[in-house]
Amino acid sequence: MKINITVLFQIINFWIAHAVLSRYLLKPFVLEFFKKQRLKKMIAAQLQQQEHDLQRLIAEKNQALVDFRVAMKVKYAVKPLPAAYEQVGELSHNVHLESAMCEEEAAAFLAKKVVDAYRN
Repeated sequence: MKINITVLFQIINFWIAHAVLSRYLLKPFVLEFFKKQRLKKMIAAQLQQQEHDLQRLIAEKNQALVDFRVAMKVKYAVKPLPAAYEQVGELSHNVHLESAMCEEEAAAFLAKKVVDAYRN
């Protein structure tokens, strides 16, 4: 079996080209590709962690609002008025009625005085 010298040179040339291209062209591209993949995974993990933290903060905020509402309901609960306040309410209503009657009497008295003044 005779191997031609040009075939031998082609094989040697192929391996030299393969070694040069692998070292200076393919290797940097592969490293950059894997670096981008790691970066994507890292960003995805950070986003997932931030989403988890956000969900936790939302839950804490909602719980704080519920606690605040309960505290305000307890602090400012509507309590029934004592009987003394009810009597004051009745008295103020009576005073209002009496003042309305006084106004009516004053208006009638004034009208009577005006009519008497015109007659004289």
